[in-house]
Amino acid sequence: MAENVQIDRLHNKEYTFSYGDNAYVIHLFSYNGFTFIDIQMNGNWICRGILCVPNEYILPEYLQNQIGGNFMFDCRGEESPSWNSFTLPSNIAPLYTPARKYPYFYYFNQSQNLKFVPLSEIESSS
Repeated sequence: MAENVQIDRLHNKEYTFSYGDNAYVIHLFSYNGFTFIDIQMNGNWICRGILCVPNEYILPEYLQNQIGGNFMFDCRGEESPSWNSFTLPSNIAPLYTPARKYPYFYYFNQSQNLKFVPLSEIESSS
């Protein structure tokens, strides 16, 4: 089952999170209205400077297989990105989504929550 990562409504902060035998250090920071993430696992860098988008896995598939899961921002109640009256294809929608729909520190723990999703749950939902 997906597990919430406890984060504060601050725009530049590091958090620690443990899952199984792994310890993560997560650094969330904002730039020009967008949130980016750096992740370390057991003292080793996994990623740096990845843009956080709503309701999408943060890490590429090969990394999620290595670490046994993935992180994502669950942005409840925020409708699919759209431009005028039509819905954009999912592969380009994030490029046109207003910044307020992206994960942003002001909405942390209100309508936007950082979650760790175990690999078993990712595989069962595919």
